Amino acid sequence: MKILFVTSRFPWPLDKGDKLRAFNQIRYLSAQNEIILFSISQEKVEPGWIAALKPYCKTIRIFHLSLPMIIANIAKHTFSSLPFQSIYFYNQRIAKTLEQYNSAEQPDKIVFQLVRTTEYAKLFKRSNCIIDLMDCFSYHYFLRSKYSTFLYHWFYDCEYRRIKKYEIGLVKKFKDIIIISEKDKALLPGNKSKVHVVGNGVESSSVHLKGAKTTDLLFLGNLRYRPNIEAATFILNEIFPLLIRTDPGISITIAGIDAKKKLGLPANKNLVILENIADTLPVFNEARVFVAPMFLSTGVQNKILEAMAYGVPVVTTPNAADALGALNGEQLLTAVSAEEFRDQIRRLLYEKGLAEILSENAQAFINQHCNWKKNIKLMENIITKNSRFIEAAEV
Repeated sequence: MKILFVTSRFPWPLDKGDKLRAFNQIRYLSAQNEIILFSISQEKVEPGWIAALKPYCKTIRIFHLSLPMIIANIAKHTFSSLPFQSIYFYNQRIAKTLEQYNSAEQPDKIVFQLVRTTEYAKLFKRSNCIIDLMDCFSYHYFLRSKYSTFLYHWFYDCEYRRIKKYEIGLVKKFKDIIIISEKDKALLPGNKSKVHVVGNGVESSSVHLKGAKTTDLLFLGNLRYRPNIEAATFILNEIFPLLIRTDPGISITIAGIDAKKKLGLPANKNLVILENIADTLPVFNEARVFVAPMFLSTGVQNKILEAMAYGVPVVTTPNAADALGALNGEQLLTAVSAEEFRDQIRRLLYEKGLAEILSENAQAFINQHCNWKKNIKLMENIITKNSRFIEAAEV
């Protein structure tokens, strides 16, 4: 079967969740199918990025979304009821190019990733379209509106209402909708009878970390993503000062793109900042506890999956644990307040045997539920209709 993927970012490098998901979908589906890729990109796509996708794609077409085009898109649809996510990425030139590409390649199915691309799905026969929403975007903007003030609150609340209405329309119109977790499916508005859950996976669950632990706490994430900025700020301003009082020698590593720029971190002998990390394995190898207070996040947090897969015990928020399907006290620990995070972290550092039990349980959980090959096979069944409806991921 020939499958056309339409993405709002080029799926390389793997520095964002949607890129990681699209890349692995393409990689695993290419084993039994012919994959063609159409990517809208706001940034220049480097030759090395294309080389990373070439082994899995028969053809690759990239459309550069320039700033003048974005301004024109917004100006043209200022009074539209479409979500800003759709307005930002929808352009008649892109639509025409995609139609021409589709006519030339004649794919059997088209996978549209995120609300950002689904306006283009309306150009094609609905039965040929697979919509991968990934997360429940309306809930994401609901959370943003809840924790924002003034104009930001107005914008996020408006976008929440628009996306909610748009999602209801998508699940009504299209036959096959994919989403990342059971939690996101439950949050998705409208009739969900045609919504399939296909989770993410990790590659590292067989790795057992060895060597000296040089840092007590680790947070790792893309610091261009607002929920990660909020999480890192909460660690530094709320959790860390509490821990310093009881454990003055405790150490912490914050790792991620633009960490210094986004956080404005002060000099501190207990704090290490890492940027531009090519390989996360050594970073996880040095950490005793992974801390992820993801208050504003939706969907599955890949950094938490990765930590669990490497056997680094995790303390996170209940909403992030629920999205994974992981249980407090079994595969990880959860907390809400800074005091709760402090107490859970100290349990992992000092309570004999707890970290080892959680690590073993977490790795077993990842092996069973977060396997790319297994989850993408379920996606393939949805695309090719080789089996009855299957609820995919137990993430």
